[in-house]
Amino acid sequence: MRLKTKVDFRKYIVITMISTAFCCLFARNTSEVVGIFIIYVAALLNQMMLTEIVLEMTAPEEEKIYSKGSMITLGIGKLVVLIAGITLGVHFMGNRIIIPVLNYVIQIFALGFSLKQGEPVEKK
Repeated sequence: MRLKTKVDFRKYIVITMISTAFCCLFARNTSEVVGIFIIYVAALLNQMMLTEIVLEMTAPEEEKIYSKGSMITLGIGKLVVLIAGITLGVHFMGNRIIIPVLNYVIQIFALGFSLKQGEPVEKK
């Protein structure tokens, strides 16, 4: 799993927990807080699977560790997790689902911010 070498998890978790805590301030009751955290966990899993898919697809041929079937399964699992999280979020929050969806957008930027820079490639 290349994810451990490419993402600074401490930075990612700190940024996303701050944004999630801020979103919880807009919750009216505990069921909305539960909805926010359900979507937070679903988005976290979704982004980790997305990162793993992208890293595998962009890896050199000799470093590939997954088969095409497992990549497709990972992609389908990614969609299922996201749809299930949003569906449960709608169940708990109703029409206020926009709050955790905005948090999801912030999580996307946090993931990009917490990616570790690769080693520079030497030009020949």
